[in-house]
Amino acid sequence: MDGQVAVHEDLDDNQSAVAVAMPSRRFSTALGWSAAFLIVATLAGSAGTRIASGINGAYSEEAGSLFVAIVVAAVAGAIAGMLAQRHRFLQGYRWVPVLLFVAMAAFMWTVRGVHHGGDTPRYVGGAERLLAGEPLLGRDSAYIGYIAFVAVSKTLAIGEAGIIALQVLVSALCAVALFSMGRRVAGELAGVAAASLYAVNVDISRFTFSILTDSLFTSGLLLSTYLTYRALAGDRRWAAPATAVVLATAFVRPGGSFFLPIFGVALAFAVLHQRSLAWRAGAALVVLAASVWLNLGPVRAVYSTENPTQWLIGGYVLIENEEYRMPMPPAAADVSPMRYCAEWPVACSRLVLRRVAVEFAHTRTFYSFRHNLMVWLSFPLLYALAVIGVLATRRESLTLLSLAVVGLQTALTGLTLADWDGRLVLFVFPLITLFSGIGVAVLASTIARTSPR
Repeated sequence: MDGQVAVHEDLDDNQSAVAVAMPSRRFSTALGWSAAFLIVATLAGSAGTRIASGINGAYSEEAGSLFVAIVVAAVAGAIAGMLAQRHRFLQGYRWVPVLLFVAMAAFMWTVRGVHHGGDTPRYVGGAERLLAGEPLLGRDSAYIGYIAFVAVSKTLAIGEAGIIALQVLVSALCAVALFSMGRRVAGELAGVAAASLYAVNVDISRFTFSILTDSLFTSGLLLSTYLTYRALAGDRRWAAPATAVVLATAFVRPGGSFFLPIFGVALAFAVLHQRSLAWRAGAALVVLAASVWLNLGPVRAVYSTENPTQWLIGGYVLIENEEYRMPMPPAAADVSPMRYCAEWPVACSRLVLRRVAVEFAHTRTFYSFRHNLMVWLSFPLLYALAVIGVLATRRESLTLLSLAVVGLQTALTGLTLADWDGRLVLFVFPLITLFSGIGVAVLASTIARTSPR
């Protein structure tokens, strides 16, 4: 029946899952046009803001970039429409996230191109030293995964545009993974909604076109979650690729190795699910011990150049930002973070919560009003939909795994610092987007079920 929420047996995983059937054709059409209007208005508003503000002082270039993006989107839409008639992958509404992803990629390429950040010289220089057989400098070893990625691109002689192309390709795999997870857990509409919301996320897309660790790490976390989930679903063949992606992601940037215990324990239980509890517990302990050992190097590299203890005692919320700084009680000389928090638990808890709130709010006082307005209009809605999605699938292994990943990233943010551009929440935002898509499907099903026939 249209709009029915049911429990069914997944044909691929043989696991029960909450399935949200596609609503009626009339309702789907109205929902699709509404979503398309909202997305086009958002993209046009974003582009209009850039044109009006004259970023990089190139008004005509911005307008030309927008025109090219629209043309490419139209062509991609026409091709997707034709393919949808013959290929199962694009049937129904599956062409929507494909079109949106291509349109956003074209827009970002023409507007942003290959972007360099403040840390780009570290990765490029580190890759050159790696290829020359020279040791890495300072804390560069904490980014060995991304430096190796850049080094491979140099070996292949594909240039910086090739690096971006590879990151776009990995990001496209993430869109496919989001569709697959949403469909398996909550039906076709959930998968389409999750992949579409990911495709139009400007923040995620802009980092995809930067030679920085953020895009590859974000993609790695999502793909690690997807592959581990597939292994947990009963098919142990997914454990090997999951292990490879988890290990690769762990060394892309500092903090990545902290996720090893979550994925390692999950994969141990997936591989040994037919063994006794003692076997699985023993394997989990081995994984935890190995994770601690692998984390020693990155932690030492960070502490060699930075001092999180001073961030705590100084009340910093954003690094080197006085505006968000909180007053903290005085500390004795050479006090450890554990002892300081034991002496002042309330103050430290307030600081941790403040960091988390600032990061997830995704607004900043130094952003423009229009920038903050876009965040205010979108993020609360996405978070609310994600809560609905989590509640609807709270018994799924995917939900528990995703909550563990999001929870750990939240804890790391609270214990260190929020970022000035909110990139830390973006590391787990694709997972939030997944449950936002599930929330869309749940609401659509509810509306279709209660609307008059």
